[in-house]
Amino acid sequence: MASSKQNLHSFKLWLFKGNLSIFNKLDNMSSSINSLQDGVKQLIDGSKQINDGTILIANKLGDAVDGSKKITDGLSTINNNSSSISNFSVLLDTLYNKYNENNVLLNSIQDGSAQAQLENGISEATEQLNDLMTKKSAYEQLKQLVDAGVTLPEEQLAIYNQLSNNIDQINSGIEQYQKGIENAQTQLGSLPTSAAALIGSNQTIETILFSILNVDSMDNVPSAIENFKANINNLTSGLSQLQDGSNELTNGLSQLQDGANSLHDGANSLYDGLNKLNDEGISKLTNITSKINLYSGKIKSLIKSSKEYKGYSCNNA
Repeated sequence: MASSKQNLHSFKLWLFKGNLSIFNKLDNMSSSINSLQDGVKQLIDGSKQINDGTILIANKLGDAVDGSKKITDGLSTINNNSSSISNFSVLLDTLYNKYNENNVLLNSIQDGSAQAQLENGISEATEQLNDLMTKKSAYEQLKQLVDAGVTLPEEQLAIYNQLSNNIDQINSGIEQYQKGIENAQTQLGSLPTSAAALIGSNQTIETILFSILNVDSMDNVPSAIENFKANINNLTSGLSQLQDGSNELTNGLSQLQDGANSLHDGANSLYDGLNKLNDEGISKLTNITSKINLYSGKIKSLIKSSKEYKGYSCNNA
């Protein structure tokens, strides 16, 4: 106990002699801690800006990924419909071929060959029809005799049996020839109307082909169709390449977005760590040094007052 009092007395005597350097060091330490806290606050502010920036970047990249996906989906839809574009070129071929077929028919009507062909067909069909009608009549006559119990001569019996075996085909042939002759006669009478219809059909085909292929003569249509097909092939190939590039862009943007999210996570962890360091470490240390500075100031004032009092006492003596 006596030793503790002696140590306290020695410390007071040491302070009284003006050994205030320890308080100066405390002041310097306090200043350094304040500077450290200011620096940490600046780091916190900076990390918050980085954190906010990484959020913005991640969101913008997310928008870019969504936009790129929409472009990719759109290109995929177009690419999937490329078969329809190819079918369109087939339609052009079909129209051109139909135009040529119409011209062949129209020429045959105008030069009379179609009429002659129909008349010959009607004549030949009429001969075949008459032959079948004769066979059917012979069968019916022989059948009446057989049904009446008449014994036919061997030659007539052979004819009857042959006709009997083929009567269904004979009746069918008669029906077909009758219809064919009727249709041919109808076509023969409608040749002028058919010619007008063929002319109108070709005029429509010309209008369509001229509009699509940007030509003014049917002579230029074949080469224009070939050019159209080549352009379609180039377009289809280009769309495929563009879709591949869009897919790569989307994948690249997705990877960038993943990287930005990771960067944001890291920046967020840094921000939280600096705040924790400031709240649990630097701020507490600052509070402690503030209290030390307060007591240090009081002790300095006390020492100064003691010195002044001692000097005053000595002067009075």
